[in-house]
Amino acid sequence: MKKIKSSNLNITTSLKSSHLANLITNTQNQRRMNNPIGGVPMSKDPNTIYVGTKPAMSYVLAVITHFNESSAKDVTLKARGRAITTAIDVVEIVRRKFLKELKTDKIEIGTEELQREDGTRNVSTIEIRLKR
Repeated sequence: MKKIKSSNLNITTSLKSSHLANLITNTQNQRRMNNPIGGVPMSKDPNTIYVGTKPAMSYVLAVITHFNESSAKDVTLKARGRAITTAIDVVEIVRRKFLKELKTDKIEIGTEELQREDGTRNVSTIEIRLKR
């Protein structure tokens, strides 16, 4: 039990073990309304999640929700640059803590050339496909 005191308010909160279930339910409701999952951008392919600068748990929640809601057989995480480490963390968290039956089906690495004012720049990319 955690007490939070404000100037005129006393708010008591408790952390429950069903907190993750509530987050998943809220995320499913957001998805039904065609909103992005936990702020994670939706792609043209419904089985693809783009990993960016948000905390890893945002993407973990997106993966779990995708598998639970759509009864999909696979999901692909795509990342580039510094987000590659986050994508790998997401896969390991999901596989080790939440959906232990998932397997890594395919991992593709590559390089994209980005045009800049001072020339081109190479950026590493990764695609990780998880399968039930």
